[in-house]
Amino acid sequence: MEKVLYIFLSHGSPDKENSDGFSVLSQILEQKISSLNSEGKIIFKRAFLEFQSPTLDEFLEELQKEGDNMSFERIFVQPAFIFRAGHIKDIENKLEGKRNFFLLKYFYGIDGFPDFFADYINSYISFLKDERKIESEFFARSLFLFVGRGSSDEEATSDFYRFSRLVWEKVGKPGYLEVSFCDANFPGVQDVLNTVNLERFAYVFVVPVVLFRGFVLKKIEKSLSGFSANFIIFEPFGNFFASQLADFLLQHFLNYAK
Repeated sequence: MEKVLYIFLSHGSPDKENSDGFSVLSQILEQKISSLNSEGKIIFKRAFLEFQSPTLDEFLEELQKEGDNMSFERIFVQPAFIFRAGHIKDIENKLEGKRNFFLLKYFYGIDGFPDFFADYINSYISFLKDERKIESEFFARSLFLFVGRGSSDEEATSDFYRFSRLVWEKVGKPGYLEVSFCDANFPGVQDVLNTVNLERFAYVFVVPVVLFRGFVLKKIEKSLSGFSANFIIFEPFGNFFASQLADFLLQHFLNYAK
């Protein structure tokens, strides 16, 4: 087998919960890759865009300085990003023209990601039924509020709307759906909550379309204060569904590396 470098690339964050989430996911993914890598031909590394080290720029500089990239037949970069916002375009620019580098898809660009996310929602609903003893009938009378991070990138915003509607179809429309953003876009979480009659819903299930706990989730929690409703915030899929996400990313890598 050819010698391959796999770089798992996170945005990076000063928030410990976010960085811990990426650390756990990357460890699980590395273990799964290692289980298929008895000859040690796949080298797993982590990198970040900012806030943590090594940054992608530092990593690329080190590879060039040491000439390590010459010893790898192929170098795969897997961005830990849900949508193709400005950061993905920045990564594309950094890798442009570099020999042997292959940029894997951001999550929404991978075939089957809406199905994967629908599985996460259904699994979390099952978790709530088992752990919180919420009866099935209450879900049909509840609001599901999808919350995106928000972006000034129009493509990412459009993708979020399409993604939310597609996932909602795949989970079978278990209740009522509203879509909002944590930042940068309208409507915000409070905009939506101010326009709906919260008293008609048994629960308001907040589905954060973010990867890990951290700054964005804290901001979502803060935006709920002042509203009277039975709020339940889903655990982000990168935390709750980490092993399944690692399997999903591993399969994407194997499909691409054939």
